[in-house]
Amino acid sequence: MKFCFRSFQGAAPAVLAFLLVSSVIVPPHDAHGHDESAGKPRSARTIQKDYDNDYIFNSWSAVLTVEGSGSVEVAETYDVTTDRIQRGIIRNMGDLYNSLLIYDVACSQGYAVHEFSQSAGNRFTFGYYTERAPGRHLFTLAYHAAGMIVPAGKGVRLQWRWNAEKNPNVDSIRIILPGGVRPVRVSAVEAVNWSRYLQFEKELQYTITGNTIIVHVKRSLQHSLDIAVDLPASVIDARSMREFLNQITERKEFSTLQEYRTAVSVHDDRTIERKDAYLAAPDNADRTMMMPYEKRFQTAYWTDQNRINMPESVYNTLILYGLDREPCKSGGNSGRGICIPFREAGTARTELRYGMWGNYNPNDPFFLDFRFPPAMAKMTERVSFEIALPAFVKREEVRVALYLVRGFNRGVQLREVTYEGRWNGNRLVGAYPACLYDEQYLLARVFLPAAGFRDPGFLKKTEIYLSHFWCFYRNLFIAGLAFFAMLLASAPALIWLNKRRKNAVIAAASVSVKTRINEKAVSAVRAEDPVFVPEVFLDRARITAGKIQTAWSRGDMRPARNFVSQGVYNRLRLRLGLMREYENMVNIMDAFTVRSINLMKASFSRSYETLYLHINASVLDVMVSAAATGEERRRSLDRARKSYFTEIYSFTRKRGAVTDAAKNLLAGHCPACGSVPDSFDASNRCTNCGALCSSGEFDWVLSGITQGGEWRPDLPKDAPGLAALESEGLHLDHWQIEDRATCLFWQWVAAQAAGSAALLARDATDNFLAGFTPVTGYFAETSVSLVELMEVASVDGGVRADVLVHWNAARARGKVPEHREHRLTLVLPAGATSLWGFADHGCDSCGAPLPESGGETCPRCGSGLQRANSDWLLNGVEERK
Repeated sequence: MKFCFRSFQGAAPAVLAFLLVSSVIVPPHDAHGHDESAGKPRSARTIQKDYDNDYIFNSWSAVLTVEGSGSVEVAETYDVTTDRIQRGIIRNMGDLYNSLLIYDVACSQGYAVHEFSQSAGNRFTFGYYTERAPGRHLFTLAYHAAGMIVPAGKGVRLQWRWNAEKNPNVDSIRIILPGGVRPVRVSAVEAVNWSRYLQFEKELQYTITGNTIIVHVKRSLQHSLDIAVDLPASVIDARSMREFLNQITERKEFSTLQEYRTAVSVHDDRTIERKDAYLAAPDNADRTMMMPYEKRFQTAYWTDQNRINMPESVYNTLILYGLDREPCKSGGNSGRGICIPFREAGTARTELRYGMWGNYNPNDPFFLDFRFPPAMAKMTERVSFEIALPAFVKREEVRVALYLVRGFNRGVQLREVTYEGRWNGNRLVGAYPACLYDEQYLLARVFLPAAGFRDPGFLKKTEIYLSHFWCFYRNLFIAGLAFFAMLLASAPALIWLNKRRKNAVIAAASVSVKTRINEKAVSAVRAEDPVFVPEVFLDRARITAGKIQTAWSRGDMRPARNFVSQGVYNRLRLRLGLMREYENMVNIMDAFTVRSINLMKASFSRSYETLYLHINASVLDVMVSAAATGEERRRSLDRARKSYFTEIYSFTRKRGAVTDAAKNLLAGHCPACGSVPDSFDASNRCTNCGALCSSGEFDWVLSGITQGGEWRPDLPKDAPGLAALESEGLHLDHWQIEDRATCLFWQWVAAQAAGSAALLARDATDNFLAGFTPVTGYFAETSVSLVELMEVASVDGGVRADVLVHWNAARARGKVPEHREHRLTLVLPAGATSLWGFADHGCDSCGAPLPESGGETCPRCGSGLQRANSDWLLNGVEERK
């Protein structure tokens, strides 16, 4: 080795010189041996990729010729436009029914190859041997594909799905059958996949002329083209077709099944008893079956939302239990799958009995899902099933749909298929008259009336879970029993430790808080308020946060009304009501602790100043039923783990206001005169001087609570129109408008959920109230992420403001929240003074909260109530798509 290395060192200069001369003299060749420089000038632009999938797809057509051997000759024409110098294009094959055996690939322009890899996927690369200038090109691709033709009952079926992952114009597709043959059945659809196991189909027209089928598309094809053609068995040589299919599936470790049978019994508590029987092909009898199993049951279905088909998802916990077979000798059951051995080596049959719970949609429509077969197989030649329903179910109210799906882990629904079936009382006996090939299975969806079905109950659920753990986690189950026995023996010690832990959590609330102060922000505030002390202000913010959490946990925000803005107050108050009345839940908290609090930024508008505080806190936080007793709530908190969160608190006050310790709003003082009214919590107006407590005119009020991940430091910004109105002598502030918009938005949400405009009677224009139309069903788990003033302008003697609200809400509890954007139009009528500022509106006489029922007299002082609040009024709500 040393000698070779030293010899190379001595020869290195000569070798490098030879390579340099060769690179200049010898013209370059591509991978196929063609001279790229011959006959054309060298381009000034370099080739970015020889063959690329970056092109414009103008149009596409195809001709499929079915051969008696079970193979299909495919000829495709591609009209594309490229914007770079390249040799050709790459076309991914997309979602197919089956794995295909591709051979005899050719392109009349010169170069074509088919390749498959885990990284690149299944794709064709074709085009010229030499690079061509950008522009329009016409390519013709031809190849043979085996695997499109599969057994189907007494005949065979051509199954073909095409997806170029682009949107070409398609005129028609031609399918040529062997001479003299006419199809038994043809189906052609445009398949739109929305989510797992969910597909929307658009039927395509076709004509049959002799032995030619012409599928008419005549438009831009935006999704998958899906074609199935049933043919007589005599058309295809069965032996040749089987040889093709065996070549494709020989790499799979699964069994080939001659038959799969299942008997399903549905009980009124939505539990399922199931018996599966497998008959393997003779040469597969020594194999095992693997039944994939995931605890997360996930499926999807179509629902009608405002006469529009909308996809909905179902997420349940799927529990298998009561398995009557021991696992394979080479391994046991696990949380990912069940190994099913055949009874004895060399035999072809095996059976498995087990129970299921969780494979249903609990909402409307009520249905159950089943996989036939649930185990992986190379091929399943026959499927038969029996589904027994409870006696109270009326047969005419039952619909059973059968869908063809490919892929156990990431299933792609291929189409709804027909089956042969008959009812015997409340038992459906059915069979699927076709072959399932290459990890295909049937998804049987049984739609039922929900009336009469119930939950299993505590004892049955306990039995189900114990059986599940025994089947899948036996060793862990035994260890758990031993641990439980030890737990019972040490219960007194654990109770003592739990009390000590809770006391430690509560004691942690009194630990000193870490603080950090932005001196630049402090200096900006002190320029107008020289006695401002940031440490005192941060301590006040910490106490404010604690009062907010306490009021929220008790479900009554009135004790916090006088030191928060109307936007914050109504957001929290109405959110509590929505949870309690429409979600039947309450949120309780304990041991709230501020861990750190940082004064980050000061921001100034023409009229107000705002300080932004970054608060990092922890709390014991649980959701419980609204009907839970005090003891049940206490136990839930005892089991709760400490959660950590970050929020941005915004405190706002009028510019020019000065800190005065004798006028501490948080301590119950009037911020204007310093008096301490007896009715501080019941009124928002000082009985001594008449000042509004939380208006922001005299002291800091909490005007915003934003989640840490949603806060935008670049906001707020002056909206178009504010400066013009200021020059006209009309002083408006974007913070005050956005806070008012927040208040009105939450009142609109509550009015929508209640189906009544009563909550908006004093805060909306007559025009808006007259056109109010409630739309219920999507206000669960509502949250607002951003409220932004977009524009203000003079109109009809008053002022109009457009405010954009970004928010999220789920259509029902447990559903995934959806992002929504609504544009609120607010008007400040001519003569309205908006004297309330940031304060929540109350009785003009005493400041007591306004009754939500729309009463005409104040329940506190008995005086007549204002018909409309003198402030910005809601005049329009428009959803922005």
